Amino acid sequence: MFDIGWSEILIVAIVAVAILGPKDFLQMMRMVGKYLNAAKRTVAELHRHIDDVGRETEIAEINAMRTDFENVQKTVRESVDNVFTPVSTSHTTANEKKTVSKNSKNNPLKKKTQSTREKDALSPPKKKLKKEMKNKIS
Repeated sequence: MFDIGWSEILIVAIVAVAILGPKDFLQMMRMVGKYLNAAKRTVAELHRHIDDVGRETEIAEINAMRTDFENVQKTVRESVDNVFTPVSTSHTTANEKKTVSKNSKNNPLKKKTQSTREKDALSPPKKKLKKEMKNKIS
């Protein structure tokens, strides 16, 4: 970085010992060591802070992508539900509506209640009973 070799550092140290003396040189080296240590800690803390900010940014991006995915998923579900919903009876003609309303028993628009479904499930179809009766008689 500064392009200083060991020989230049040795020359600077010898000059510093000659000017300051051995006692003051040791104190100065301790002080330089403390300042370098403080600078290292500051740089390490700065690196940690930058990494934390990067992680927070990544987490925010991931959360944004997740919400986007959830929105797309919701849209797809709604589209699928719209495609697979039963066809409404709005396509029936006026005559068909009249006949359907007259035959309330056979009205496909009328929802069956639970009790009606149970009765239908328990009672056998009339045609089947008629066939069985004919077979027994003959």
